[in-house]
Amino acid sequence: MDSGDGWMLHAGDAYFFHGEVDRANLRSTPGLRLFQFLADTERGKRLRNQHRLLELARESGDEITIFSAHDPVELRRHESATPPWQPHQSAFSTRFPALLPGPVYRLGRLVTRNPRS
Repeated sequence: MDSGDGWMLHAGDAYFFHGEVDRANLRSTPGLRLFQFLADTERGKRLRNQHRLLELARESGDEITIFSAHDPVELRRHESATPPWQPHQSAFSTRFPALLPGPVYRLGRLVTRNPRS
């Protein structure tokens, strides 16, 4: 996603702790390493994917911000910098507004509301 200040890449479940892709201070926690070892189904693929993300982080510098779905530190870092989500007015949503969801919440705040709900 182009944030206007650079690119943001959502890495999903590829890692759980920001230190796993930190270009300057690569690290993890002992508990997390144990959890990942016990939960791994394809350890080699997971480690290769993390390595690819780390290389991307190193090569891109500040041009690309990588974040995961699980790290609360990254969430706090980006939640205040992220503009509120705005619904896209597609042809579908204007023709069928009753099919839109009710109120939409993002990080606990009301962002948009279906005018018919």
